[in-house]
Amino acid sequence: MHLSNDEAQFLIHLQKRLKQIQVAIPEPSKYNEYGLTDLDSIRNFVAYMWRAEKNPSKSTYILFYEKRFLLLRLDTYGSGVHTNPDGSTIPPHTPHIHIYDENHGDHQAYLLPELFSDPQNAVQTLLDFFEYTHVVDVDKIQIVEQGSLQYEGQTGMDG
Repeated sequence: MHLSNDEAQFLIHLQKRLKQIQVAIPEPSKYNEYGLTDLDSIRNFVAYMWRAEKNPSKSTYILFYEKRFLLLRLDTYGSGVHTNPDGSTIPPHTPHIHIYDENHGDHQAYLLPELFSDPQNAVQTLLDFFEYTHVVDVDKIQIVEQGSLQYEGQTGMDG
C-alpha cells in the first residue's frame, strides 16, 4: 500500500497535537520519538529527531504517518551533493527537506522554507519542524536538552 500525493499532502497539512507537552532533544548519536495525533485522535503520527555524534548541529527530523509512511524528512547538514530524480541538485552541507512523492518516495529534496530560521540550532529547528508539520500549541511545548529546560513556550501566565 502506498499514499497518493494528495493523501500525503492532506496528512502533512492536517493539524496535529503532541501526545506530551515536554519533549527532549536527543543526545548526540541518539534519536527521540515524539507521538502525535490529529485533533480528533483518529490518525497517529510520529516525529523523530536524530543528532550526529561528531557534529551535533547535523540533525535529521522525520514525520511518519502510522509509523509506515515517511511524509517529511529534514536534513540540516547533507553530507554530499544530493541529486534529485529530476536531475536537480542540492549542494553539499545545505539544509534541505524531503517531501513524500508517490513516484519517488522521499528522494526529492528541496531547499528549506524560510520558516526554518536557524537550522543549526536543534531546539529552534525542532520547534520550526513542529510548526511546519502543523502541530498546534507549539508555544506551549517545553523542550529539554541534556537534562535542562532549554525552551518553555508561552504559558499564559504573567511573570
